[in-house]
Amino acid sequence: MFGQRLSSHISAIGLIGMLASCSAPPATPAAPLRTDESPSAAPVPTFNSPRTNTLVPQATRTPIIPTNPPRPTTQPTATADVSRRPTATIPADFTMDKMFAISLRGTIKALLTDAAGYRVGVDGTTGEEYSEMFGASYLPSENGYWLLTIPVPQSGTQYTLQLVATGDGAYDFFGLYGDMYGVAGLIGQKGSVKAGERLEFPIDVSLVSSDVPQLPEVIAGGPGEVRVGEPLTFAGHASDRNNEPLTLRWDFGDGNSSEGTLTPTHRYTATGTYTATLTATDPVGLVGTDSLVVTVRP
Repeated sequence: MFGQRLSSHISAIGLIGMLASCSAPPATPAAPLRTDESPSAAPVPTFNSPRTNTLVPQATRTPIIPTNPPRPTTQPTATADVSRRPTATIPADFTMDKMFAISLRGTIKALLTDAAGYRVGVDGTTGEEYSEMFGASYLPSENGYWLLTIPVPQSGTQYTLQLVATGDGAYDFFGLYGDMYGVAGLIGQKGSVKAGERLEFPIDVSLVSSDVPQLPEVIAGGPGEVRVGEPLTFAGHASDRNNEPLTLRWDFGDGNSSEGTLTPTHRYTATGTYTATLTATDPVGLVGTDSLVVTVRP
C-alpha cells in the first residue's frame, strides 16, 4: 500500500536527492525507504528428515516499510506577525543540506507554519496564499498531487501542518525528510474529510535522517507445508534501521505463540491452513509485522 503511494511521490524523492550535489561526499546512503519490487518466488521448505522441517527465509525479499501516521492535534497553528513583510528573507542559518517535502492530494488546502510564525501554502479558510519561508514552494505536481518543499534551517525547527477541507472527500499526504545522509519518511496520513473540517499535525525535523524513528523491517519467510504433529522450524528476519533492540513474537495462527526468537519450532495438531505472523517492536513502540501461510496435511 505504502509502496504504491511512494511511486506517486517520486518528485519529492528526486528533489531531496539533489541534496547530495549540494553537500560534502555523503556517508553510506541509507537503504531506500520503500520498494514496489515484487517478492521473489517463495522457496519450498526443506525436509531434513521425516520428523523435521525448516522454512527457508526469503533473503532477497525487501519489505515494504510503512510509516506510522502522526495523530491530528488540537494545538493552535502559529500565526505570523501581520506587520511583517510578506516576502521571504534569507535566514542566517539557511542551508541546502536539509530538505523537507510533503506531497498532498484530495479535497484539502495545506498551510505550513514554522516555529517563528512564517508560513507557506494556502489558508484553506480565506484562500490567501503565503510564501514567507526562503526557498519554500507550494506547486502542483504529478498524479493530482501538490508538492510543498522547504529547505530546513541548519539548526532544525518545528512546523505545524494545517489542512482545511475544501469539500467532502478523500485526502492523502506523505512527507519525506532528506539530508546528506539519506532520506526518511517523516509523516503520512490518508482518510476522508467533511467540508470545512480542519486538521493539524506537529512536525519536528531537527534530527538527521538516520535518527528518524523507522518501523522495524520484518520478513516472516516463505509459505510452509507440514504434516500433523511434525515439527516445523520457522526462519524469520527482523532488523531496525535505528540499530535498536527489538521485542519478537510469533503467532502461529492456532492459538499458540512464541516470544524472543526468530526461529521457533512448532507442531500443529490439526489439519488446515494457518497464518503465522512475526511481530517486532522497537523501544519507542513502533511495530513491524509480516505473515506466512502454513498448510498442515494429514
